[in-house]
Amino acid sequence: LAEILPVGGIVSFPYPLLCHKFTFLAYQRVAFGYIFSKVQSVKGGSVIVGGAKTPYGYDIEIVDGKRQLAVNEDEAATIRLIFDLYTRQGKTIYGVKQYLDAHSISKKQKGNLNKARVQQTASRLKAAKKPSDWIAASISKVLGNETYAGRWHYRKTKRIKNPKTGKYKQIPRPRSEWMMIEVPAIVDEATFAEAQRLKNANKRIRKSKSRRTYFLGGMMRCAYCGQSVTGVAVKKGGKEYRYYKCAAFHTMQRYKTKCTESKSHHTRKIDTLVWNWLKDILLDPSTLQRSLDEYQEAQEDVQNPILRMIEASESKLTDLETQLKRLIDAYSAGVLSLADLAKSKADLDKQITDTRKAIEALQADLDPETLTEDDIELIHQFAAAFRENVNLIDADLEARREIAKLLQVKVVMARDYVDISCVLGKTISNVPFDTPRAFCYHAALPETDRKSTMEPQCK
Repeated sequence: LAEILPVGGIVSFPYPLLCHKFTFLAYQRVAFGYIFSKVQSVKGGSVIVGGAKTPYGYDIEIVDGKRQLAVNEDEAATIRLIFDLYTRQGKTIYGVKQYLDAHSISKKQKGNLNKARVQQTASRLKAAKKPSDWIAASISKVLGNETYAGRWHYRKTKRIKNPKTGKYKQIPRPRSEWMMIEVPAIVDEATFAEAQRLKNANKRIRKSKSRRTYFLGGMMRCAYCGQSVTGVAVKKGGKEYRYYKCAAFHTMQRYKTKCTESKSHHTRKIDTLVWNWLKDILLDPSTLQRSLDEYQEAQEDVQNPILRMIEASESKLTDLETQLKRLIDAYSAGVLSLADLAKSKADLDKQITDTRKAIEALQADLDPETLTEDDIELIHQFAAAFRENVNLIDADLEARREIAKLLQVKVVMARDYVDISCVLGKTISNVPFDTPRAFCYHAALPETDRKSTMEPQCK
């Protein structure tokens, strides 16, 4: 302040009000200089994070005088697993949290103040709940954080004063005002983009139950904008007709966007196509066996993130055991007192135990992902029972819907074709609506017949 104010500083002004005025102006100039220096640091290539604000999955390193984000492989393995569970394995955000908790994959706290807060919380809760457990909000932030795709941003918000209340608040800045620094990516761009698509789609799922039951309700999305497809009932001449229509076109005020795909399809047309496809899988033992084989092959890709988590946890376990050995050696050499040894050893022992439990849980989780011979036999038995009661099931909408949900059927609807897939790994693409059943699972529209609306058509 002495450098900013006139000679003599604050005490040279006899009038308190004038003194206060200059003090406030000095504060403003200091604050402006601090913010300006941060902006210049970012322009120079330094990230403005540290301690508890360092993104999970990264550490801070000083390179050529600049603060840079470096990938922490132990934490990065968890980040990759979160994205894989959400984008490829179809788990909800809460489902991801349950998976992490069930496998003892806790979130390491960063920053000394944050660690102290966590310890206080643990004492207050008497360990009824682990304060380091993941919460759904944290997982949602991870899935939406562009840093993991290699883009760290600064100045995403700004502080403004409410003229009526005099209080300050943070508001978002236009994206054009953000400052970006490229950092090492933990997930690829395609995986990050898919996570954003799923998050946006899930925001628009209706919470209230429909008054009508649709065979494929909640299992369809639009091929053009990626939003969900909803069932719509229209009454004409005293009769009710049901259609599937893109929700972003049907209720665009709710979705804040409009899909140009306005064509709807009668539910009977798509329901029959999908149900016949499922029946062809379950009724034909050879087709079912091929689907099971495809599923087995696909699980190898699904298990890769879990295997990487196991490798990272085993590496962490080795490091912890090395630290414990060094600790004991230091005590033997007289460097550490018995009290210091006991305190540090208890913390390391707990980390080693937790890491071993996490490895065991992850290893156990690999087995259910791959079908055993007994599992395959049970599926064939279910299919055999289905064949015996297929006529009864054909007439029962709820039973057909439960089978579709059990097999995790997913349908992508376009103007003149659908893509169908299920949990068995069976995927049929570009099935035309008007193709005879005997050929519809092997036919695809020629490239020249596809309309230009294959690309997203949202405004």
